[in-house]
Amino acid sequence: MNRIFVLLALFFVSDVFANECPTRYTIKVEHMLVNDDLGSIDKTGKLEKFTHHDYSISCNIKINNRNFKWFTDEIDTRFLLQESIKNGVVYYGLFRLKNT
Repeated sequence: MNRIFVLLALFFVSDVFANECPTRYTIKVEHMLVNDDLGSIDKTGKLEKFTHHDYSISCNIKINNRNFKWFTDEIDTRFLLQESIKNGVVYYGLFRLKNT
């Protein structure tokens, strides 16, 4: 019984950490925050034509008590940022990853 509990605990802990973004994504968002370069905010949850449905691979970034979700596709050359706020989420512009 104890083994099952330990295995379940390890499963849930590994799932949480598996959803964290790679360091290079976190650094990119930190630079964007420092340089005030997040782009325009769209409060309706949809950009011109892109949402998280278009970029389905996601991971989480937490910086200074702000929670972001990074969405990308299989090619990983563009990304979309979503921030969780008190009353829902906001999307920031579609960005290109340089040097990829």
